[in-house]
Amino acid sequence: MLQNSYYIGNENNRYITIDCKNMSGSIDIVKSKSILHRYLICSYLSGDIKNIMDVETIAGLLSDDIKATKECLVALHNKDLTVLHRDSFAEDCSPTLLCKESGTTLRFILPLIAALGRSVNLVCEGSLMGRPIAGLVGVLNKHGADISVEADRIKVKGSLNPGVYEIPGNMSSQYISGLLFAISVLDGDSRIVTIGRPKSEPYIELTRDVMSKFGINTERNETKNGVSYSIVGDRKYIGQKGFVIEGDWSSGGMWLVANEILGDRIDVRGLDLNSLQGDRILLDILNVFNENELSSNKNRSVFNLGDYPDIVPAVALRAIFSGRERETVIANIGTLRYKESDRLSAIQEILSMLGGSLRIENDSLIIQGSGGSIKGTEETIDVRNDHRMAMLAAMTSTITDIPVTINNAGCVNKSYPSFWKDIQRLGGRIDIL
Repeated sequence: MLQNSYYIGNENNRYITIDCKNMSGSIDIVKSKSILHRYLICSYLSGDIKNIMDVETIAGLLSDDIKATKECLVALHNKDLTVLHRDSFAEDCSPTLLCKESGTTLRFILPLIAALGRSVNLVCEGSLMGRPIAGLVGVLNKHGADISVEADRIKVKGSLNPGVYEIPGNMSSQYISGLLFAISVLDGDSRIVTIGRPKSEPYIELTRDVMSKFGINTERNETKNGVSYSIVGDRKYIGQKGFVIEGDWSSGGMWLVANEILGDRIDVRGLDLNSLQGDRILLDILNVFNENELSSNKNRSVFNLGDYPDIVPAVALRAIFSGRERETVIANIGTLRYKESDRLSAIQEILSMLGGSLRIENDSLIIQGSGGSIKGTEETIDVRNDHRMAMLAAMTSTITDIPVTINNAGCVNKSYPSFWKDIQRLGGRIDIL
């Protein structure tokens, strides 16, 4: 049996075997990673470094992504050379910030540094440099920054100017959120104009909501071809005490699906039903599954999850659990190819190895229901060092005939460091190999 969850969490190459079929009890969902990133940025801009230093008191055990944002902001504030150091390998000897593998950290910090006029090298690890960033760099360079992308780092110089920032709507919503933070500190009025409807707009609204709680109001207007976001320049952020961080719907989704599979044996707590987190839509999706399974006329469900890529693994697992004659299409999820791994192929590979029937067609997953259980495999599942793929494989053990074995167990630290401990606490079995 698992003796030390922390030991697993610090060994990324650790192999474990998981069986979640006996889980029951209550689970308090981890705090929202999306809100925490935004809270830390706004706290920094308000000058309240204590909120950043003490974030564990409201967030609990920090994920690797949140640690990356916290450490970057502390370094920017204090010039702490243990994190922000003179890089002897850089010709300009600019200070270096470590974004680790956090895409949100990079996409929020990069425009902010340009707006502050700082010269900094952003160092990326793992798959981060392979994820899209060119569109954001192009917009920033057009407005006064001097940013260059190298093998494992991004060099930031120059200083942003206020003005109109045009950006294609089909790019990451994190680009727009990062730009909102950036233009809020410029000394003139600015506007972000999307060309086409913005993707994952609920997460832009989440950014605007957190900013408003810190005293920064933004204006959203529909345009002929997209959306515009306007901010009056040189505003002052107001530090916040007692800020409440709600539960994370992206991580909570897996527990909601596991609860359905296990017959309502898990009390999932801490998710705000009125949340601005876009992944709250999972509740509606689960209702559709349950309603369709009561009807003999509903053998096919189609979900467009282009704006909600993080809940695709949970929806895919629920689709596998559906009746044997039922087909589920998860559409418009091509962006999954550019996450920590190619999640579109990873989901198909993992669930197929475990006995599911699913295929990829263009940017869609087509999944056939299993009727309730799948055979599993004695082979080790390669989770591609991707936290969401590790969680998917683990929770799939609720319906496999045999336990599931995975590699790289420690990768869950990226978003959910207590994941294995929570499984064990609810009665799941985890064996270290």
